[in-house]
Amino acid sequence: MVTGFSSTATAALATFFWPLYDTGVFCLPGPGSFKNCKMANSLITYLKEAREELKKVVWPTRQETIRNTLLVIAISLGVAIFLGIIDFLLNLLLEKVIS
Repeated sequence: MVTGFSSTATAALATFFWPLYDTGVFCLPGPGSFKNCKMANSLITYLKEAREELKKVVWPTRQETIRNTLLVIAISLGVAIFLGIIDFLLNLLLEKVIS
């Protein structure tokens, strides 16, 4: 049985999960338990690298954001009007063909 745990329930769980813990896939609670835990280490590495990459991002200014937002709204309205006209014309054509 695995020793060094405060309760028998924890020791029983440790014994049950020991094969997974030994591979580093599963981490048991305790001091220094994340040192050999591959999943926790890869998550921590990912978060550190993501933070570093976010420091490199050049964020747009408020004026650029407003201009680009208005551009997206204008293009969306233009496409909506265009598709509405096409839909109306095709509907008229279909009514002529059916009747």
